[in-house]
Amino acid sequence: MSVNDPDPGGITFGRCATPSGENCIPIEDPDNPGEPVRVTGVSSDGSTIGISANVPFVQKLNTRIVFGTVERTLTLTGTNADDNTLAAAIGDSDAGGVVSVEKTGSGKWVLAGNNTYTGDTFIDDGVLSVVSPFFDPNSSIELTSGGMLDLNYGGENVVAGLVFDGIEQADGRWGGIGNVLADFTSSFLSGTGLLNVGNVPAAAASAAVPEPSLAALVAGAFLGIVNCRRR
Repeated sequence: MSVNDPDPGGITFGRCATPSGENCIPIEDPDNPGEPVRVTGVSSDGSTIGISANVPFVQKLNTRIVFGTVERTLTLTGTNADDNTLAAAIGDSDAGGVVSVEKTGSGKWVLAGNNTYTGDTFIDDGVLSVVSPFFDPNSSIELTSGGMLDLNYGGENVVAGLVFDGIEQADGRWGGIGNVLADFTSSFLSGTGLLNVGNVPAAAASAAVPEPSLAALVAGAFLGIVNCRRR
């Protein structure tokens, strides 16, 4: 992630390119124009950080070190096939860093929290079960052989993409085998819920056939009687 020290003043040791002490750590890497200065390491005691730019050592008193946003992935793994439930909410960083979720290992994880993460979801092995349709409509869900997504909710969840073993699937409503509400079914999926890939609108309802009026029924019956008498 990128790093900077935007506050002026407070220089106690070393020198800074700006006399005010503002941005002693340059926003842009002098050796790589256009690239931000990035964190390259953290000391074992957490007291110092390494950065990518070759800048003079500066010690500043009462200053902030500001870290930029970075995309992160939460990996859920293990071999326990019971309902290993994660009730805590999974969300993006308040600073804007997108979070994705990856499921590995042959076990099962149940996401039961009020999740708000907007990144993609990857299921490489085992079962990932979700109890509410929280997937972001701009996100993608990718599964590989050995993985399964259990849609343990009612209704549908709009997503941007669905990938099985590296192959992008068609837009439409996807569900588990036997789901009569789905346009497409797959053994990669289970449960009663649906994934609406591409936000496909519902099919237009069939035009209702109007019920005949009572007068029309009586008239028809009368005509029938007249025809019988004529015959």
